[in-house]
Amino acid sequence: FWPTSCIQYNMNRRGTNELDLNEARISIGAAFSAWSEITCEGGGTAKMTFSAGADISCKKSEFNKTGANVNVVLFQDEKWNYRGIDGTLAKTSVTYSDETGEILDADIEVNTANNTVTLSDVPGEVDYDLESIMVHEVGHFIGIAHSADSNAIMAPSYSPGDIKREL
Repeated sequence: FWPTSCIQYNMNRRGTNELDLNEARISIGAAFSAWSEITCEGGGTAKMTFSAGADISCKKSEFNKTGANVNVVLFQDEKWNYRGIDGTLAKTSVTYSDETGEILDADIEVNTANNTVTLSDVPGEVDYDLESIMVHEVGHFIGIAHSADSNAIMAPSYSPGDIKREL
């Protein structure tokens, strides 16, 4: 669980060579909003909200045990550093307390080194849709695991050309 209902995330200021940074920022913001605008069973909306902080220079996912942390969203254009998962579209690293379950930090890395990520809504122009990827990764960001339901946004696989942005 997050200790607060309003969580800030920051983008790496370098963005990606593959996409317009401002357009990518809109897709990323929409993905976070999808999780705060959902209607809950019995009525009402989710209590969690997200805010985009200023862009930062940090270009890696890390948790600082002795100081402040930033929840960063970044693109890995040159090299995907995770062994055995080159086909992975993105990775969310969540650091939490084993004792309480409190989430202390979450970082999202998008694998643009091995995948063509797109922003289009037009079928046929979509390779791997950034907003679809991000809606899934934000689920991990808030602590949700993969789902066995292949139709769920938290399903562990994604097909090229799909636009899957709905929870």
